This record gives sequence, C-alpha cells and structure tokens, in this order.
Amino acid sequence: MLEKYIQGISKAVYNIYTGDESWIYAYEPETKQQSTVWVFQDEAKPTKVVRGRSTSKQMIACFFGINGHVATVALEQRRTVNSEWYTTICLPEVIGEIRKKQKNRRIILHHDNASSHTSTQTKAFLTERKIELMGPLVFETQCPINGWKRETVNAQRHLVLLLEKIVPSLREKDELSTVMFMQDGGTSHTANAVKEFLIPTFGKERIIIKFYKFLWPSWSPDRKPADFWL
Repeated sequence: MLEKYIQGISKAVYNIYTGDESWIYAYEPETKQQSTVWVFQDEAKPTKVVRGRSTSKQMIACFFGINGHVATVALEQRRTVNSEWYTTICLPEVIGEIRKKQKNRRIILHHDNASSHTSTQTKAFLTERKIELMGPLVFETQCPINGWKRETVNAQRHLVLLLEKIVPSLREKDELSTVMFMQDGGTSHTANAVKEFLIPTFGKERIIIKFYKFLWPSWSPDRKPADFWL
C-alpha cells in the first residue's frame, strides 16, 4: 500500500476515508452539594455508596479523511450495528457529507471486517454508488505450497512492524524523542518482548497503554483513530 500511494504523498490519499463504531459511555457525576450530609459533632460519617460507573451508553460511528472529521452518526440507544443501519442511515450520511464539498471526487472507503461491513447488502450498496473499498488490511506471509497466507497479529509481527516501519518513520521525521506513543491493550501490544522494546525507545513518560505507567480511563472508548474525532 505504501508503494501504491508513494509513501503517502500521492494525491490519491485525499480520496481515502476511514471509520469505525464505538460505545460512548455517559455519566452523571454527583455534585458536592448532593453529597453533603448533616451529622452531629460526635457522630461518625455515613458510608458513601459507590455509584454506577455509567448511566447510559450510545453506539456511535465516526468517519474522517486526510483533511479531518467528515461525519459522526449515532445509532439508536443500546443497539448494535447491522447491515440495514449501515447502508440506509450511516453510509448515506457519510457520503452526503463528502459530496457537499467534493461532488465528483472518487471515494475510497476503509473499514474493518465487521459483519455489517462485509455483508452482501453492504457490498451491493458500495458497488451501486461506485465506492471503492480498501482493506481490511491484514498481515500476509508467502507459503511455498498455498501461496499467500493471511496471518493474525501476534507480538512478533507487531514488534517487526514497530522496528521496520513505525520507529524508522518517526526517526526520519525527527519526532521519535517528542511523540506520545499510545495503543490499546491487545495481547500483541502488551507482550513482554514489545514492552522491552517500547520502554527504552519512547521512555515510560511517553507511553499510554494498558499495564504501563499511564493508563486510559477504564470505561473510555477503545483507542481507535476514529475516537479522536468524537
């Protein structure tokens, strides 16, 4: 893909849009006035009951391109995504927002392999509107018997990605000593071999990840790129 888009400098990257869905949690924090109680001078303070972590949650899909946020589409309360919603509500709104500024621009959509994204209904919708599909991107290795074989991401493959792609790119841009490195708590991200590489490379003060010094809030959305536009 890097060769296809000339390491990201090809004008075609302006046609790429990506998105994903995530649960967003709502809270009702108690004010100081609400938590105030009257007690006698020699009376012990009452035990405070811990409130629930969240009062509600909302499924939201968010899409963006190289120029920033495109659209955020909310799903009905406490429901999961299906092909019907994705093709009749979500994608039409996203495409409509893109077409407001670029009526005839080629659109390349990148999303993961969730069932609502890969269903026959979704494929037909994209084909009908001439929307090109990119990905989902996967690790592949060449097998002498069966040709190219898809692989899952494990600690070793993730470490190779960091060593051969991510860190060299940051060094080239002279950003390795300044960036904050953040990723989710996937097992391939938190393996000991990966930790042993990340800590001396970035330093404990610039790493945000599960089991490290700086953690994200336990009930915050998973740290996918789309979440940063919510």
